[in-house]
Amino acid sequence: MRLFGDQMKTFDDYVRFSRNLRAVVGPLAVDLLRTGHSVVLDFQANTKTGRSWFRSVFEQAGAAHVLHFINASDEACLTRIARRNVERPEGSHHLTEEDFIHVSSFFQAPEETEGFNIEIHLA
Repeated sequence: MRLFGDQMKTFDDYVRFSRNLRAVVGPLAVDLLRTGHSVVLDFQANTKTGRSWFRSVFEQAGAAHVLHFINASDEACLTRIARRNVERPEGSHHLTEEDFIHVSSFFQAPEETEGFNIEIHLA
């Protein structure tokens, strides 16, 4: 995250900063959606709890939504992480396989019962 840069050192830092950003971005996204604008949010949605925040945003705005789910193998993800670590896009942090395993341990695939309009992308 470019906004917090060198302040974000750990996974717990990411969680804390994301929570703070949601408090600002959420109301702004609701306002934009209510005026008919499209909004793309790139926050973690790898858990049911994470996705519930997205639900609160589009429901408050009374807006349509699409949840994009990229169904990729761990191998494909690790290959992309390795490429990203070499390319180092602005604002990115070096990720290890251990980082990926830690974050992936929380993953819960979206389910139809959550009520999202899910678009699945195979990788």
